[in-house]
Amino acid sequence: MKPRIFITIDTYDIGGAGRCILQFLKYGGRDECIPLVAGYWRGAERPWPFRDAVKALGVRFEVLRQRHGFDPAVIPAALRLVRESRIDILESHGYKSHILCLALKKRTGLPWIAYVHGWTAEDLKVQVYNRIDKFIVRFADRIIPVSEALRQKLHLEDKAGHKMTTLTNAADLVEPGLAYKDIRGLFGIGPDQLVVAVVGRLSPEKGHRYFVEAFELLSKRDDRVTAILVGDGQERRNLERMISDKGLASKILLAGYQDDVSSFYHASDIVCMPSLAEGMPVAALEAMMFGKPVVASRVGGVPEVVIDGGTGRLVEPADPAALAEALESFVENPDKRSAFGKAGKARAERDFNPIARVDKIMNVYVDLLAQGH
Repeated sequence: MKPRIFITIDTYDIGGAGRCILQFLKYGGRDECIPLVAGYWRGAERPWPFRDAVKALGVRFEVLRQRHGFDPAVIPAALRLVRESRIDILESHGYKSHILCLALKKRTGLPWIAYVHGWTAEDLKVQVYNRIDKFIVRFADRIIPVSEALRQKLHLEDKAGHKMTTLTNAADLVEPGLAYKDIRGLFGIGPDQLVVAVVGRLSPEKGHRYFVEAFELLSKRDDRVTAILVGDGQERRNLERMISDKGLASKILLAGYQDDVSSFYHASDIVCMPSLAEGMPVAALEAMMFGKPVVASRVGGVPEVVIDGGTGRLVEPADPAALAEALESFVENPDKRSAFGKAGKARAERDFNPIARVDKIMNVYVDLLAQGH
């Protein structure tokens, strides 16, 4: 009998955690189990790309309506869903969902799986939520950090090490022969230009300001390079001002939020991740699947993905000069770009395969139910 899984996450856009859920559903999860995905809604009507993507896969999506950020009314609403749908396993992604599933576990006795995707630290409120999050997940029946670096940051080996299973992210396979948008044409990028893509939300921990500083250095050495920042977020205005002040508005293009980033990877020559913190870098995995060399900061789970000197270059975070030098090493050498890109693609397909990841997740479900939780 297929297990019935209640999957909950608080997201409108398709970020890293949301992509992992969609990928699980796409590559076999929706056939191996009976998933019910629940998201949170509050405020005025707005686009909801994550909900639309779940429903496009033919998977049931339910809305938990809130009056404010932490509305206890979602607990009885979720409880009704769980009971009416005869759910077997609770699964949470993010601190709000962890709190909800803890409450549901106490009321139903159902087993609970808590995924740990990483934490941001843009303000004091979020830092407090992070501390609460690290405390709450210890009560789950299975804790799944998506990188070994995150597992270590939890500091739960003594108290809950027996409940932890590291399950790294994966990237969608690139199907040969697919048609992609003409990104270079859309953005007016000439055929002789090299494109550096930075894919991710525009928030402080992603380190975009250091990329802009590095690109300023790089562009003085080689004017063939254009950058595209793919994503949106709280840092957009600061970045726009910074780019304008440096006279780089024609060289660093802001593409905004994109539901589908595959065309940007396809159009790029190099992918850069200047992050100050990362859990498990989905953007690096996606870039490697597209055969692109990756220049990234040596933080979090990045070294578990990008092999320095093999599939890309790793530099210390917040170091524009080192970032510029690493980017320049690929700009100057097309053979190096090609060799590193091929090596990255082979590694991603072998070690971060989405089909294999579905099998690992299903094993967690089966094992949890077999133990009588």
